[in-house]
Amino acid sequence: DMPSITTYNLCDNGSLPPMNTSRGFITSPNFPTTPSNIDCAFNLQTLKPYEDIYLYILDMDLNSPNLIGQSCTKDRFIVSSDNNVMEMCGRSYTDFLLSTCHSSVLLQLIRTSDARGRGVKLYFEFRGRSPQDICSEIITTISTLQPTPPTGLTTIPKPSESIGPSPHYVTTLCFPDTSSLFGTNNFQCQTNYILVILRAFYGRGSRCDYSPGDCTSEADNVYRLCSGKQKCSVPFLNPVTLPECNRVTANYLFVEYQCLPTPAIVSNTADLCIGQISDFNGTSGILQSTSYPSYTQTQCTNVT
Repeated sequence: DMPSITTYNLCDNGSLPPMNTSRGFITSPNFPTTPSNIDCAFNLQTLKPYEDIYLYILDMDLNSPNLIGQSCTKDRFIVSSDNNVMEMCGRSYTDFLLSTCHSSVLLQLIRTSDARGRGVKLYFEFRGRSPQDICSEIITTISTLQPTPPTGLTTIPKPSESIGPSPHYVTTLCFPDTSSLFGTNNFQCQTNYILVILRAFYGRGSRCDYSPGDCTSEADNVYRLCSGKQKCSVPFLNPVTLPECNRVTANYLFVEYQCLPTPAIVSNTADLCIGQISDFNGTSGILQSTSYPSYTQTQCTNVT
């Protein structure tokens, strides 16, 4: 039987993993209803020699800066490891965060009294490494992770014909946008590709395009309507108020997205429960759950 995976509270530094731990979850308090007005830390340390920490974001929903390029204000999620410091806020879905050749990772979450969002959920693994491996030289850096979209593009470039991820595309809809009334797809990939929404927000500025200084608010509906589809249409006929900006009305919708190939044209496809890295040729491939897209209740005993 597969052992259960323990969940640790990011704000309870007294509930650190015991000696026999190989993996676990770390969540902000009461995730996905994390309260505001907190400042807490969690020191994740390996308890055996020659182990690395691999850390993944499973879900992060924290306040974004009101202005793109601004520092995090209402929410600050700070990750310190190997003398490197990352500060994050906003939204992120499942993503690899870091691995370390040293023993500890310090996690800190700071929320103001007016912070919104569901919080953060992480997954970690302790992985053994050879005693002969030498850690690379440590260089101290401080970085803030916030997606910063390019500006000035309001048309959709033609998707790449090659098999592989497309470039990043940017589309801006101006209020009121009537294209959805005529069945127009605002966002579209070529056949056998699907949409991955990288960034979507409503904005208010002096023109129908993002400019530094514009006030913005995340467009949750774009993620729900378009993610995983080959094409989609997002209505922008009704006024959208921006709660972060004294409830002014948005005059544009900015979307940055990418097209990824489906298993129909990718030969490198493996079952998530039984696949091995050796199943893939080249540098990319697709992992999918058993019997996808049909639902099959499955418990994976080993994933490598």
